Amino acid sequence: KQWYQRRVAITAGTEKKEQTISATFNKLQIGEMTKECLAKFACPNENSNCADTIATSQKVTVVGISKLESSKEVAEVGDDVKLTCTYVSHENVAVTWEKDKNDLSTDKNYVITSGSTTSVLSFADNKVTQDNNGEYTCKADYGGDTEADTLSLIQNVRGVTLAETTLKKGTEDTTITCKVGGDSPQSVTWSKDGKEITENVADNTLTLKVGTEDGEEYQCTATWSDDKSLTAKTTVHVYAFQTQPSSVAEAFAYTASMTCETKPTKGAFLRITWKNGDSSLDWTDPNVVKTDKGNGQFTYKSIREVLLLKKQSYSCVAYATEAFSIESEKAEFTVQGVISVETHVNKKEKSTDCDSALIPLL
Repeated sequence: KQWYQRRVAITAGTEKKEQTISATFNKLQIGEMTKECLAKFACPNENSNCADTIATSQKVTVVGISKLESSKEVAEVGDDVKLTCTYVSHENVAVTWEKDKNDLSTDKNYVITSGSTTSVLSFADNKVTQDNNGEYTCKADYGGDTEADTLSLIQNVRGVTLAETTLKKGTEDTTITCKVGGDSPQSVTWSKDGKEITENVADNTLTLKVGTEDGEEYQCTATWSDDKSLTAKTTVHVYAFQTQPSSVAEAFAYTASMTCETKPTKGAFLRITWKNGDSSLDWTDPNVVKTDKGNGQFTYKSIREVLLLKKQSYSCVAYATEAFSIESEKAEFTVQGVISVETHVNKKEKSTDCDSALIPLL
């Protein structure tokens, strides 16, 4: 919207008059244009020195954003996508970008290249991810009293994501979720060994029950209305104990030991240790012995201690990662035998009390 005003001096004999002519233009197109103002006069006669029409013009620049477009309206994870914002050039123009109303000026996941009439938003490593789904806004600010112009678009990035490996405790059910990005697919299906799985499936989640075998591969497939489909796969590593530690009863001051053994797995163990209550024993403890049987499949871990008077409770803990571990059942070291002898002496008689523990020595 732009107002134009011109003051025109009109001479009629010796009388002078001034008239203001105003015009309002609505819905102007972005860019440069020229508007003319024409003043027509009634000349007194043909011989007079009078121009019946006087014209004046005004050059108008309508600033703002003319278009915002994506090189791929529907992209897939890994595609190279660029968003281009085109605007009217001006010496004071400043262009910024937002995603979901968050400024991207300092976000290292994006690269912004701006020129006199265009600004291009690129994605890190020239590859889009599911995290790049969202609403992008280009804002052109021309300063002064001119209101900043903005234009937005929704970037659609289709993708299907599963963890490359799924860590599962052999004694518990585990759920795995297929993360589908972009516009909603028509269907999401699960399969194993080329056969579709229909049981224990809810929405995009599959429940792996107790008894799932180690090393099995599962895949999730999302299909859209345009018949495009994407698939992701995960391999399940099952962690469990082959041998649980057994409780031990031994005589006071004797040495006893416990052993736990892990089942074979295509995964690997970061470490295996023992817990005494809430306290963990590391491998520098002289009571802990470890033996690796090779290939990361079988590992024995033993603990031994000199039995003291106090009953001790232990469990074996095997770590696949710092955040994922399995813990065995608890077992106890129990002391058996004589634990104290007291002698009582008085003037008339001498007696000895012998207290036995849970199980007699003989």
